[in-house]
Amino acid sequence: MTEMMSHLHDSHVGVTSPVLDKIFGALSPVGLRWIENSAVVTGFLDEAAANKSGIQVGDVILTVNGEDVRGRLERLKKYVSASTPGRLMQDALMRLLAGEYRTPVEVTGAGQE
Repeated sequence: MTEMMSHLHDSHVGVTSPVLDKIFGALSPVGLRWIENSAVVTGFLDEAAANKSGIQVGDVILTVNGEDVRGRLERLKKYVSASTPGRLMQDALMRLLAGEYRTPVEVTGAGQE
């Protein structure tokens, strides 16, 4: 079913299931944008969690749980339905830092200079 959903190329289509919950997990409180071929932190939904993590606006995310960001995004895009390439990237970025509920995600990145 997820393959059919992602091949529809329609941002209004969505599928939920326990299997997809394991793939996507809980969404991160960190806002990201794809800027100059990098996943850049642009904001937070939860400032307190951000302060604990040490992540700052402007940081570039390089790996998530040991997986290169570009490879992880390509893997996630297979499960996302979107009408345009820009929307596909944004929806994949929303899931980039997702992990199992109540489980920390290990991130490496480059900070601002």
